[in-house]
Amino acid sequence: MATCAYIDQAINVFITGKTGEGKTYLACALGNCAIDLDIKTLFVRIPDFLIEMEEAKQTGTYSKALKKYLKPKLLILDEWLLERPNENECHDIADLIHKRRWQSSTIFCSQYPSEEWYDQLGGANNPLAEAVLDRIIHDAYELRIEATNPNKDISMREVYRIKLDDEE
Repeated sequence: MATCAYIDQAINVFITGKTGEGKTYLACALGNCAIDLDIKTLFVRIPDFLIEMEEAKQTGTYSKALKKYLKPKLLILDEWLLERPNENECHDIADLIHKRRWQSSTIFCSQYPSEEWYDQLGGANNPLAEAVLDRIIHDAYELRIEATNPNKDISMREVYRIKLDDEE
């Protein structure tokens, strides 16, 4: 992974695990490896991406806003499907995924294992769920982070004393 060969091959990466187990930390480490090799890389939380896309639609700048996420060879999507997207948000996600396919790599950081993504995207009630997954699962590596001893392991935030923006 550190060689970034997966990026040249336009392979996606799924990093899944519980809160605080280091998904974002690992994704950022992979992102830093890419940056060290002069590979254009961008990190965004899915909630922030969806807000930006909604605002861009309202101001008539959707295409321009979306291009920002199409340009990087490596896009890191944090908090992937943490909350179920609504119909408009599913369209934005599908648009992004479709246009990045076979052109670049995306790292998806999620608390949900990939087997649960279909339901998180709306399942049988949302025809885009299958379309989105079809475009990302067939060419992806999955890294599942699991605690070796859940009773003794501590959160990465506790290890590094990281505070979130909304914490005091």
